[in-house]
Amino acid sequence: MITQSARATYILLIMAYLVTTPPTQAATKEQKLKAAFLVQFVKYTTWPNDNLDTITIGIFGRNTFTDAFERYEGKRLHGREIVVKTIERIEEIRGCCQLLFISKYKEVEVEKILNRLQHDPVLTVSEATAFSTRGGIIHFIRKGTKQKFIINITNAKKASISLDTRMQNIAYAIEK
Repeated sequence: MITQSARATYILLIMAYLVTTPPTQAATKEQKLKAAFLVQFVKYTTWPNDNLDTITIGIFGRNTFTDAFERYEGKRLHGREIVVKTIERIEEIRGCCQLLFISKYKEVEVEKILNRLQHDPVLTVSEATAFSTRGGIIHFIRKGTKQKFIINITNAKKASISLDTRMQNIAYAIEK
């Protein structure tokens, strides 16, 4: 019988294997992969107010990939329903979600967004340049044909968020 911990590790390893997306393939495969990563991030994150009935994943920016979340919308994860919300303006960000994905198309607004969320318990994720060194928590990067991510532990602590060590173990890099 497989333990819960072994199953979680196995799932993360499969996801790490699946990240080999050739750059010439359609963006939808990459978007679905990133959506799967975001859901897994939720699974291995603890928020200070972790007694919520729902977990809201906010998607901010043009060319968003909310369609990639169709298979997760309304599903339950650790007893909580997953809700996906498209956010169109910075003013809508505070208090709207537990995880916020910021599109690379909103790169010029990253500092403004992160300042607005300063010390809020929101797991911030983006593919914007140097995101984790600019105050974000998880930064998607591409290494060759593979999608990887960097975690900034200091920024997670500032947001009062705890990231499971299993997630940290498969990160491309950990910044402290």
